[in-house]
Amino acid sequence: MSRFPRKNSRAAVFAALLSLAALAGTRCSLKAIDQKKQAGEVLHRWSPAVITVKMVVTTRVVVGGREANRGESKSQATALLIDPSGLAVLPLSLTDPSRIANLFKNQGFGGEDVPDYNVTSQVTDLKMILEEGREVPGQVVLRDKDLDLAFIRPVDPLPRPVSAVDLSQSASLEVMDEVVFINRLGRVANRVPAVFTDTIQAKVTKPRTFYIPGYVGMEAGLGAPAFTCDGRFVGLVVLRILGGSIPMSPGLYYGLTSLEIIPIIIPAEDILESAKQAPARGE
Repeated sequence: MSRFPRKNSRAAVFAALLSLAALAGTRCSLKAIDQKKQAGEVLHRWSPAVITVKMVVTTRVVVGGREANRGESKSQATALLIDPSGLAVLPLSLTDPSRIANLFKNQGFGGEDVPDYNVTSQVTDLKMILEEGREVPGQVVLRDKDLDLAFIRPVDPLPRPVSAVDLSQSASLEVMDEVVFINRLGRVANRVPAVFTDTIQAKVTKPRTFYIPGYVGMEAGLGAPAFTCDGRFVGLVVLRILGGSIPMSPGLYYGLTSLEIIPIIIPAEDILESAKQAPARGE
């Protein structure tokens, strides 16, 4: 008689374990479904404000007071509309290749024998591709080297307002908080918006606050805006660049430049403060 209750007890325990496993699997599935739904909602809501910018950049190299080289390059970048009038922001690094090149000035090979040089870049043509593929001429109206930000706007007033992110309605994050990134793919993918989800890996508070995204966030690309899962704007992916020189032993290279470069999320508050310096149309 005692064997049957024991056998039934084992069966009951096994059935209970299966139920718990199924419940855990359901919860995981529900979390994944919720994340997918939230990311989709953020994409649908804010992708019209994420645009493609086409640029022609002229770069000039002057060595010893004489022009040594001049050339043009074409590139595309992602920018974020931050005002219905068409004012947008993107990383300065994408509009000014000379920014990194000049960090090597007088730091290279041969010590004092290396002639002084200077690299300058200028955006000579800029097109903003707005929603539905509408292409309008634009111009750079403000550069912020400290924050790696460039602000652009249409040359002529737009016939109607465009979708834009309100920088004052932003969110502050902590480590391991989830974020959603939006970017625009290239022409080969018909410039459709793409979405990425990741978590904040680190938060730096000095000398100013910024966030370090994970590898997925970095792969989202420069200029990609970051949002919370409920659609609040967090910031923009830009480059943080530190340059310095490494003293070397005699007979080796002197002042070899050491660059530290990392993608970061610059908070919305800093973007807003910088945007206030952008001149009004016609100024």
